[in-house]
Amino acid sequence: MPGTVADLTAGITDLDAPTISILVGFSMSEGPRKAERRAGSLLADRAWQWPLLDIWNTWAVANNVTFYLWTPSTEGIATRQRVLVLVHTIFMLSTRERDLDGWTQANSSLNVGIIGVRSLVAKQGDCALCLERADQPRYDLSPTAAIAPHHPGCRCARVPIFERGK
Repeated sequence: MPGTVADLTAGITDLDAPTISILVGFSMSEGPRKAERRAGSLLADRAWQWPLLDIWNTWAVANNVTFYLWTPSTEGIATRQRVLVLVHTIFMLSTRERDLDGWTQANSSLNVGIIGVRSLVAKQGDCALCLERADQPRYDLSPTAAIAPHHPGCRCARVPIFERGK
């Protein structure tokens, strides 16, 4: 899973940088569900492809894995569902970037002792992949750290792990 919005959107064909910026703005100002309608209108007459989502869909079908936000299918993923997953994933990556930046700044300026990140599953039974990763703390605060979101449409949150005694 890409670690940043830029990494994610680099793999989406036929969407230019201004369109991506608009989608990020929708996501951050309105949240993913409300932004879906506006994003759907913006993307309605564009033929865009998201190969990463197609790869995840193929893997999920083969492994009988389901997700809360989208349903893997041998028929592929409907356009409306693709838009929802894209907007939601942009939102999650944007907040991930903001969280990591804030934690890094807090560590350097306030010496708060954040040493890692733990994923919190949004809702029990959401996704087996997320449940497995929730028990694995990550001691890496870099943009490439293997922390939530774990897959397109992931709803897991992140919480910092503090050094004892801080």
